[in-house]
Amino acid sequence: MMLFLSNPLQHTYIMANGYLDKLVRHTLDHNDPYCATALHPFVEFGTRKQLESLLLATTKRKLQFARAPYTPSSVLGRLAYDKNAKVRIRALHHPSIPEKVLSALSGDSIDVLIAVASNPSAGQHVLARMPWYQSGRLEQAICKNKNTGTAVLNAMLEHSSLQQKKEIAKHPNADESILRQLWQCEDEYVRAEIAAHVQCPVDLMSAALGSNSLLLRRMLAGNPSIPFKLFSTLLSDLNAQVRAAATRNSALPEIRLNDVLGDPSNQVRRAQARKPRLPARLVIRLANDDDSWVRRWIARNADTPQECLAALACDSTMEVRRGVVRNPVCPHGLVEQLANDPCAWVRAGVVSRTDTSERVIRKLAGETDLDVISSIGKNPNTPGEIVNDIAEHPNKDVRRAVLLNKSATHLVLRKLLKDPYPFNRFILAQHPNLEGDELLHLLQDPEAWVRFMAATRLAQYSAK
Repeated sequence: MMLFLSNPLQHTYIMANGYLDKLVRHTLDHNDPYCATALHPFVEFGTRKQLESLLLATTKRKLQFARAPYTPSSVLGRLAYDKNAKVRIRALHHPSIPEKVLSALSGDSIDVLIAVASNPSAGQHVLARMPWYQSGRLEQAICKNKNTGTAVLNAMLEHSSLQQKKEIAKHPNADESILRQLWQCEDEYVRAEIAAHVQCPVDLMSAALGSNSLLLRRMLAGNPSIPFKLFSTLLSDLNAQVRAAATRNSALPEIRLNDVLGDPSNQVRRAQARKPRLPARLVIRLANDDDSWVRRWIARNADTPQECLAALACDSTMEVRRGVVRNPVCPHGLVEQLANDPCAWVRAGVVSRTDTSERVIRKLAGETDLDVISSIGKNPNTPGEIVNDIAEHPNKDVRRAVLLNKSATHLVLRKLLKDPYPFNRFILAQHPNLEGDELLHLLQDPEAWVRFMAATRLAQYSAK
């Protein structure tokens, strides 16, 4: 199908839906490096060379694409071999660069090695063959990389600085042997990291539990591998930070929460209110707590019974009522009741729910509050004629709500092709319901990011 695309200077014909070469020709004719970057992963080697002559034309442009979060891995792989050292280093730091490129460059200069070792995409086999002993900066980068293997960590341990010991102590690949060696250095911060480590031996956990150090006990309280027998001591600790950390711990047995009713610390009770499967008597107590944050969290807890939610829906604090609306198990009757709440933020919460009835949505669609209208615009169940009206709203943030609505039709989306706010057009280009001719229009948008996204979408269509 031939699609017509116009601009003030010339007419360009582009064959979409499978004709990627037409997109490439358009990009080269219009000298657009952003579209060239978008198309690069989808074309063959010879065509890539043509696009690279455009997107890699200047050092400034190379540096820009080496850092940009949207740059495809194929372009980053090309930049990693650039003659300019700054370009190479910047590309090697990018999280989207292919691991095979990092592997190929792992025998290069120290600066390149540091860049590779700092990248979270560097695999264990890449890091294992690095000469970490040649540079303190390289050693530090390898210590901090979560993919570094246990053998490398163990080899580094003897010559590590205190800062590196801290990094090794919290490294996910540090085993029990390494943690025991590190415990001997007696530094409080190193020991605190060991106490929080899932591989921490039980005897070291017991030592941390009996320590006078608040830091050690608090870090231990958050360890998900802590034995159940230690929870009672942590939940009765004199310090509220320790008790709160133990309460937040996902490994906390439900039965233990029966032991901490009426904790004097707001911090602890707030942590309790966020826990699933709370004992009924604790839920009731928290729902009547003097601290509004406690009531706010229990209002959002999916295990809070309906009778408690009904009481919280009448709370004097707006955020608590909003919490009830955000609760996924809030009964429809309460949702409809809160649609009449005097606070617009609560009513916005009502129409942000995907189970809110069409009758309630239509009722609140006549409001002028921006939060309410935005929530209606985002709701996939909002009737089409209402979404259509919101797309013409004078406020840019309200119009963007329509762009976040997965049910918005391409006929509604077309209205926003010339939205004066560039970010809205960028979001528009990503909408799954936008059709080919609308994307072609955005291919000549004055904003570079919009053109990039439109070109990416068109290339994806063509590659199908």
